[in-house]
Amino acid sequence: MFRAQCGACHGPGGAGGAAGPDLTTGTMKRGNSDESLFQIVSKGIPGTPMPGYGASAKEIWQVVAYLRTLSIGKAAEQAKGNVERGAALYTQHKCGGCHELRGAGGWLGPSLDNVGAERSIGHLYAALREPNSDVAPQSWRLRGKTKAGAAVMGVRINEDTFSYQYRDARGLHSVAKSALSEAALVTESAMPSYAGKMTEAEMDDLVAFLANCRVGGGR
Repeated sequence: MFRAQCGACHGPGGAGGAAGPDLTTGTMKRGNSDESLFQIVSKGIPGTPMPGYGASAKEIWQVVAYLRTLSIGKAAEQAKGNVERGAALYTQHKCGGCHELRGAGGWLGPSLDNVGAERSIGHLYAALREPNSDVAPQSWRLRGKTKAGAAVMGVRINEDTFSYQYRDARGLHSVAKSALSEAALVTESAMPSYAGKMTEAEMDDLVAFLANCRVGGGR
């Protein structure tokens, strides 16, 4: 679908063409979240050569998924900051309190062991600046209370008709829905925005550090 509908402007491999920008950098000028890409592909960009793609939502999401593959794994090559300074910032801002890296760290956020190979450079910047712009379902949190009055809080791992499975600082747990007096899924990110809390140079350094976090290589 990409080659048929987008390749004439963006190039068959997405590296840019006569009328369309390079889509392999992982940094999108008009938004880096999946939702932003969906809106651009489906509605186009008024006042530009970019038209809307008249297809089903499923097909548009498939195009978005393909766009992500164009830049995944290239973050380390595209990072322009200093990795060592980024490592110091990672410690300074206590990122390990929520994220696991090399066997140490918290449980609230996703593991960063292979984030440099799994996420584009644009996604890393977006996660630091606008963490609520694209929160994956695997990062949603369960917040509730049992009928006995005990608080239930953790990252939802799984859910079926009768129970929730969730993770907290003590490990993995399962709770029957019938045992809960209240329950809600928190779909906002637990991560604060670092926009305005870091200089652009510091942001570049932290992204460079994260981009080099990869299994089998890098930091």
